Amino acid sequence: MWERQACLQRCPIPVENQWSNGMIPGTGNPMANYRAVIQRDGEWWIGWVEEIPGVNSQGATREELLENLQSALSEALERNHADALPAASGAFEAASLTA
Repeated sequence: MWERQACLQRCPIPVENQWSNGMIPGTGNPMANYRAVIQRDGEWWIGWVEEIPGVNSQGATREELLENLQSALSEALERNHADALPAASGAFEAASLTA
């Protein structure tokens, strides 16, 4: 049985620009930051990105976990971007929002 240690942290996860138009989809910025909640769980590090449901991962080390979360986040944003454009019909525009 895994014993959770009290090591809950919030870490910024920068997403590097990987899109052809020079902007991260929906942000209007070349770089966006997301927060990851990470914690030690027995021998593993586990974590998830607060702002994007379903983006979670694990790693043997904290660094490996952050790399895995970075990859999962980038893939999720690319997938969401690819799914959003075909859903628009007729003329449309993309607008940037700031929280």
